[in-house]
This record gives sequence, C-alpha cells and structure tokens, in this order.
Amino acid sequence: MGHGKSDSPQQVNHYTIESNIAHLQGIMRHAGAIKADFIGYSLGGRIALSLAHAFSNTVESLFLIGTSPGMNSNEALIRKISDSDLASLIESAGLEVFVDQWMQLPIWESLQKRIGPARWEKSREQRLANSSIGLANSLRGSGVGSMPPLHNFLHLITNCVHLIAGKEDLKFSRLAEQMNQLFPNGQVHLVPNAGHAAHLEQPKFVSELIIKALK
Repeated sequence: MGHGKSDSPQQVNHYTIESNIAHLQGIMRHAGAIKADFIGYSLGGRIALSLAHAFSNTVESLFLIGTSPGMNSNEALIRKISDSDLASLIESAGLEVFVDQWMQLPIWESLQKRIGPARWEKSREQRLANSSIGLANSLRGSGVGSMPPLHNFLHLITNCVHLIAGKEDLKFSRLAEQMNQLFPNGQVHLVPNAGHAAHLEQPKFVSELIIKALK
C-alpha cells in the first residue's frame, strides 16, 4: 500500500501492518490459495513476519530479506517521531527532496557502488514515480516504529523461516543471527558481497537460494 502502482488512500489507517495483512489475505482468497510462501524485503518482510505471527496456518514458509521484528518501546518512539518528520518532509518539501535525501543514506552505499550510475539513476526515477501521499502515510502507518514488536513471539512461529542478509550489512546480519536463535525452524543465509539490499546487489545468488529452498 502506498508504493509503486498500489493504491494511495488519504487515510493513514489503510497503511498499518494490520491493514496490509488484510490485503494479503484478500489476495490469497482471490487466488484460491490456502497457504503460500512469502518473500519480503524490509517493510515487506515485516508484513510477512507479522502475518505468520497472526495467521501461521496461511504461511508455508518465509523468506525475510533485511527484516526487523520491530523495536522496543523507547527505540520505537524515537523512530516513530523520525518517520513522522520524514513524512512531513515529503508533504512540505516534495517527493524529490525526500528521495534525494533518502538515497544519500549510508545504508545504500554498497548498492550504489554495485549497480552502477545508470541503474542507480533508474532507481531514483522509480522512487520519484511513487505517490507522495502514499509514501508519507506508509511511513506513519507501517514504519518500523509503528509496528507491534514481535521479539517475544518469534518462538511461536513454527513455519520455515529463511533469514537473508548481506554480509556487509553488519546490523541486519547480526539481527538475522539473533532472530534465528528464537525461531524453531529458522535458517540464516548471509549473502557475500552485498549490503542491505542483498537481493538487488546479488540478484542471482539470492534468487537461486530461494528457488533451491522452495524445491
């Protein structure tokens, strides 16, 4: 919700993790699927993980790329304020200012280096094609600070969980290892020569990893 060609309603309540879960369930009903494998990166991973917590019977397996289970209350409050400020920046300064500021974050340095100038500029164009309302509301409604934390529930998720992180992304590599200690049926995959966006930096490696796991 709020990204790409998806809907971008005005009301923030459409963007919560719970609302996104409801949308996923609707897609599954439309497809006639009882269970499915879910692949999610960042926000997508957090939504998939939240779905497995709430409705584990609808999940076959999870592939979580650069995914967090949420934050503790103090961290969440700080992040929620930060996300709200970013949403306000989009609304006041415009999407281009936000995108250029976002793409200068250190977390994207390895991606920029590996995909080269042409693809980096293409990714900028894709980000600029998003809806200002959609991105602002997504930050407010489903930013990691707004997500109900799942740390205390990971041991209850018995589905097969694949935790994928770039080896150079020290924060999320460490987080994947920590989460894996709690999952009864988890497995960590650290992607060589990759940072936070491992699936974009090493697409062949990640896609082959997922295909092999699904067989």
